[in-house]
Amino acid sequence: MTFQNKLLEIVKLEATNLWPDVNLPEFEITTPPNPEFGDLSIALPLPVAKLLEANPIDIAEKLKEALAKREIEHINKVTVTNPGFVNFVIDFPSLSKTTLKKVLSQKENYGKNRLDMGQVIIEHTSVNPNKAVHVGHLRNACLGDSLVRIMRSSGFEVETQNYIDDTGAQVADIIVAQEHLPDEQKKDEPFDYYCWDIYTKIQKFYEADEKLVERKKEVLKLIEEGNNETSQKASEIANKVIDRHLK
Repeated sequence: MTFQNKLLEIVKLEATNLWPDVNLPEFEITTPPNPEFGDLSIALPLPVAKLLEANPIDIAEKLKEALAKREIEHINKVTVTNPGFVNFVIDFPSLSKTTLKKVLSQKENYGKNRLDMGQVIIEHTSVNPNKAVHVGHLRNACLGDSLVRIMRSSGFEVETQNYIDDTGAQVADIIVAQEHLPDEQKKDEPFDYYCWDIYTKIQKFYEADEKLVERKKEVLKLIEEGNNETSQKASEIANKVIDRHLK
């Protein structure tokens, strides 16, 4: 039974003891209309007062006094506010300790769905191997990994994939840039940052030189065909960049 359900049962018991001849209406524990009232709230005194033709505040005070005489687990204080709410202030340190004990007792199985929900594949991150990773890629990795963990805890069998597009146009851009730009990798410059720089620079050259655009198409075709010097070079570039990503 949850903490709130236990509290609900206690309130029902005390209200029944106070007004045994009243057919108690259904009520629930809610969030107070004003956070200053407390953490949880019930409006039971309002309908009870109507049935008894009494003042809702008086009914709320009687219920509060009955509840205050009990040691209610994880409740620090019981208050009354207009027009007739009974509010509860939670003892969060106590509630947290109980919750943590439950978590630790169940260890890695806590909160997991034991039903078989089927199989899924989640692909995430998948950074193109032509530049350094940045904070946006890190964000995608965190989101993807979190989704994988949530799905697994929900009962899914999850396979995670990280697609490395080492045959795409972005790798062809690096090869064309190495062929036509005078820039050389500076001493101590990480290879992925070097690729990032020349990838950016070659884009401007494409706008001014149609021959470079045609060369890019030719390189891309050779990469896709495979088993040639250009495709081998593309593979080497991609692997060097991926090594940097992993580091």
